[in-house]
Amino acid sequence: MGTKIRKSNTLAIEKKYTKLIFSILIKKESSQLVHLGTGFFIGLNGLFFTCGHTFRKIEKELKENGYTNIFVAFPNKDAELYKIKSLYYKSFMIHEQKGPEYRDAAVGIIDFNNTDYLIFNRKRPKNGEILRAIGIYNKKTSRLHDVTNNKADLSEIELIENSLKVINQEPIISDLPKDFQIPRDKVNSSRFFNNCVAMDEKLISGESGCPVVDPYGLVSGVFIAGSGFNNTSVMLLGKYCTKVIRCKTYYQYDIYQDLIYRTKFSAQSSRRLTGL
Repeated sequence: MGTKIRKSNTLAIEKKYTKLIFSILIKKESSQLVHLGTGFFIGLNGLFFTCGHTFRKIEKELKENGYTNIFVAFPNKDAELYKIKSLYYKSFMIHEQKGPEYRDAAVGIIDFNNTDYLIFNRKRPKNGEILRAIGIYNKKTSRLHDVTNNKADLSEIELIENSLKVINQEPIISDLPKDFQIPRDKVNSSRFFNNCVAMDEKLISGESGCPVVDPYGLVSGVFIAGSGFNNTSVMLLGKYCTKVIRCKTYYQYDIYQDLIYRTKFSAQSSRRLTGL
């Protein structure tokens, strides 16, 4: 069964996301860039979040050149490139991961003075809940994008939206086909991860690190992996992401900022139900 991707035009996505979600890129040679993954702002002064494997895959480059050839940009024909100032990431290959915690997170700061950001929802979504993954899709077959000075032609990269349904609270994450062919109670316990949930569609690799947004606009989680074995996607839960920021970094971040929003949304829902 092929991957089903429900693309939406950039114009159909709320305009605010075009300045909150960005492409993470690496320079190839001197005049071209390759899209690595998706990132998004979670605080002011350039604080952002994405998946850790975006940087694990280029560890050799980071060791040799630091952030010199790594950029972020908001996709358009004349996209300005911004530098990463600092970064924390932790990620392992799938076969190295051991449950119950899947480690694949990255937090950093880019040289950009943003005025808005997305907020993590620390409440775990329930099975059947519909969420929206808003990530970046590379339409260009060669994957290469021209760059001149500090500007890049990213007209072949666009934001896309996928509607996803939560289907499992402790997903199996494995690169072994047999783990998806036998009953769940027969699968090795190290393949189950309680800081993730599974969703019913397989997203593509360029969307890795994108926010998965709930109906209130809060970030329920971050997309980290899609499985071709059962055509599903997995996201790190928002609560876990906030713990990474608090416990693994020195960045200033209020992990409880979702409380006021969840309280407001609950009150609004109650008023609608009672007809007040």
